[in-house]
Amino acid sequence: MQAMENILKQIREKGEAAAFEYKTSHLKAIDEQFSKEVAALKKDEEDQLHKGLESIEKEYQHREQRQELVARQDALSRKQDYLSLIFKDAIAEMESFDAKQFQAFAEIALAQFKTNDLEVVLGEKSRPLLDEAWLKQFNQKNSTSFKLLAETVPHQGGLLLREGGIEYNFLFESLVKEIQEKESYKIANVLFQGK
Repeated sequence: MQAMENILKQIREKGEAAAFEYKTSHLKAIDEQFSKEVAALKKDEEDQLHKGLESIEKEYQHREQRQELVARQDALSRKQDYLSLIFKDAIAEMESFDAKQFQAFAEIALAQFKTNDLEVVLGEKSRPLLDEAWLKQFNQKNSTSFKLLAETVPHQGGLLLREGGIEYNFLFESLVKEIQEKESYKIANVLFQGK
């Protein structure tokens, strides 16, 4: 009986050792799998966090660029408004010439022509500033025979000169608009240098 007990004891010990070894190896495998899964979850979490931070950073950069663009567009719009105001003021100042100033302007414009069949058409706003007597005196002084027409250009200051079918435009609004088209960029650079 003792032998049987010894055999049973050995079988039990082998079974317990096998169960312990099985349990230990499975626990080790479970621990390894758990560690792998935890590491994968941590990596996943880090990746998502990194992607989230990248997304937030890109959104921030996009918004910052958008705000800079809006600010530049706003500044450009204000500069353009200011330039427009300057040109409007220039027209208004020219339209407020007194007779002496307007006649000096007209003399410069007329002196460019040496023909005798030039017709002068005044802008409506400049009509009271120049008359037949002044043009007669100019013609005598310059040996020309320019004619002042009774017609006027409505709502304008300055003058038109006609020669043959050709019109030379010295209306204030047109002169300033031409300067505005040709020189706006240069004027803006001078006015807003470094701004």
